[in-house]
Amino acid sequence: MSPVPVGALTAALPSGGLVALPVSEVDGVTNSFYDWTAILTARGLPAPAPAGLLAGPQCGYQAHLLRTPGAGARDAAACLRAALDEIALPVVAMYLGGDDVAALKDDGVRALPVLLNVDACMRVPEEGWEAWLSSLGGRRREMVRREMRRFAAAGARWVHAGIESTEAKALRGAELRPLWLLDLSRDSPLTDQAEVVRAANSRILASISTTPFLRQAWNLGEDALDWFGPR
Repeated sequence: MSPVPVGALTAALPSGGLVALPVSEVDGVTNSFYDWTAILTARGLPAPAPAGLLAGPQCGYQAHLLRTPGAGARDAAACLRAALDEIALPVVAMYLGGDDVAALKDDGVRALPVLLNVDACMRVPEEGWEAWLSSLGGRRREMVRREMRRFAAAGARWVHAGIESTEAKALRGAELRPLWLLDLSRDSPLTDQAEVVRAANSRILASISTTPFLRQAWNLGEDALDWFGPR
C-alpha cells in the first residue's frame, strides 16, 4: 500500500483517446531517489517546495506519458499540459525518458530538464537470445555465458539490476539513455536558469561516463544536446 495518496492525471485527446500520467501527492518525499528538493539543492540548483505532485510512479525509476495507441506525443503533451495548468501546486516529473521530455518542452514547458541518472536498454534481435549473444565481442560473450552457468548452479534467477551498475550493463551490450527530472510547474524556480542547469547536467554526465567505453555507450538523443553545456 502506498504511504501517500496516488492517482492519475488524465485528459481527452483530440482524436478521442486519452493521455494519462500517474501522480502522487507528497509533502516531503521519504525515498531519497525521489526527493527533488534535496537532489536539486545538492547540484546547486533552485528547487521547488517539497510539497506538491510527483508525476510518475513512486518507484521503478521510469515514468512515461501514457496515451492511446496511435496518438501523437505532441498532442498528448499539449492536453496534459492544459490539465496541469489548472493545478496550483508544484508538479515535478521524475525519471522521464527523453522523448516525453522533448514533447513537453515542445508544448511550452520552460524549465530545462535535469539529468537524474542513466537507464540501460538492450535490443534483442528477432532471432532471439543466441543472436544477441553473438552480437557481443568474444570476451564479453564468454563473460555472460560464465555468469549464466554460475546463476544456474546457484539456482538463482536473472533479475533487473536497477539504475546502478552502469558499466556492467554497458559491457553486456546495453545502450545508455538519460532519465530526467522535469519541473512542470507554472512558476518553476528552474525557469530562466538554463545555463546553470546545462552546467549541472554536464557534470552529472561526466560523473557517469568515466571511461571512453561508457561515453560511447550513450544514446542521448538529438533533443537532449541542448540540455547540456559545452563538452
